[in-house]
Amino acid sequence: MANLSYFLRSKSDNATIYCRLTLDRKTQFEKKVSDLSIDSKYWSKKTRMPKQSAPAKIKKTKSKLEKLKTFIQDKANESVANGEHMTSNWLGHQIDVYFGLVSESGIDDTVEGAFGRYIRNLKKKHRATNTIKKYEYAKKKFIAFQGKNKFRVKDVDGLFADKFLDGLPLGESTKNKVLRNLVTVCKYDRDKYGIEASKTLNGIETTRAKKAYKIHLEPKELLQIEKANIVSDYLQNARKWLLLACEIGIRISDTKHINENNIIEHDSMLFLQFMPTKQRKDIDNIVVTIPIVGKVKELLSDGFPRPISHQRLNEYVKKVCEIAEINEPTRGERRIEKNGLNVEGIYPKWQLITFHCGRYSFVTNSKNIINNQMVRTITGHKSDRMLENYQINEHLKDAKIIGEILQKKYDERPAPMAVNE
Repeated sequence: MANLSYFLRSKSDNATIYCRLTLDRKTQFEKKVSDLSIDSKYWSKKTRMPKQSAPAKIKKTKSKLEKLKTFIQDKANESVANGEHMTSNWLGHQIDVYFGLVSESGIDDTVEGAFGRYIRNLKKKHRATNTIKKYEYAKKKFIAFQGKNKFRVKDVDGLFADKFLDGLPLGESTKNKVLRNLVTVCKYDRDKYGIEASKTLNGIETTRAKKAYKIHLEPKELLQIEKANIVSDYLQNARKWLLLACEIGIRISDTKHINENNIIEHDSMLFLQFMPTKQRKDIDNIVVTIPIVGKVKELLSDGFPRPISHQRLNEYVKKVCEIAEINEPTRGERRIEKNGLNVEGIYPKWQLITFHCGRYSFVTNSKNIINNQMVRTITGHKSDRMLENYQINEHLKDAKIIGEILQKKYDERPAPMAVNE
């Protein structure tokens, strides 16, 4: 029968407690007991335990040692019966399992460890850079939330989710995205590695954010922007980028990488050809090919605009639209204060413009000119369904047209006859 005993190696007032596991006369293993120490004056060499006269705090340590002894001896007897090979590392692992420092499988079962494994898996599979970034962001927020605690995957249940949401200094939409990512990595660890998880993990509910407002610029507004009296060189540069985005649907991340080197000639026509900066799986790498004709040719006649930081470009296109008097009252969300939260409301349209509005504008304005397959050739979207996220509510557009026709017919009808006529 296995036997576990304890001993000290020093006479200090903070002596580390060690344990010795004896299987037979020739087989013994020794290990430090995880983070347990004691004032040596309260240690009994006879019982190899804290003295009965020790303070209450020391008696709690004694209780832990007694429970650990039973746990280790049971595990050891089970391993001996199964013919397992045992070492001092086996003893150290069992101690860590008992104190909740690792899972029984030997894998770090903390939430932080789960995030690390999930992110490494995303990188191994060459997932999109933005996908990796959102899980890295969620991990960062979780670490800030837990502080000195080390929460384990099994701790994540409905009650924990509520506390987690309350403890995040973020907007409701972002909070729920972070929580969804947390639940995802916990489920992954449970299913992939057999890590113990809460039985209520699948029941954790998060509110999906409503779709963001898709602000786009109408052709008449693009003409206003083009003709606006803009003197500053940096705003002229921003205007050129915005108009180009509205013509070819590029993302802001592409502005730092496309230039004259991306222009090719084929069958007497020039094309802009490049791989979008937004990373995809290796097997799905998509090269977009855009004909340089019409307005695109005009915009690039004197070269590409200069690349600038994404933050500055988003600031500058707002200023460009303000000068161009893009003032139509429009419902959307904007950040009222720096580092504040987005606030929904009705604002002058220029306040809601970002560079990505150019991509919305291209898809929306091209709908009645070229078919979806042609649009996807230029934007790099993989399906028509993805294009639907960019198109404005066509039912409202159609209803408006119908309303205008009916109103016109109403205005043109003859005046009603008097009753006595």
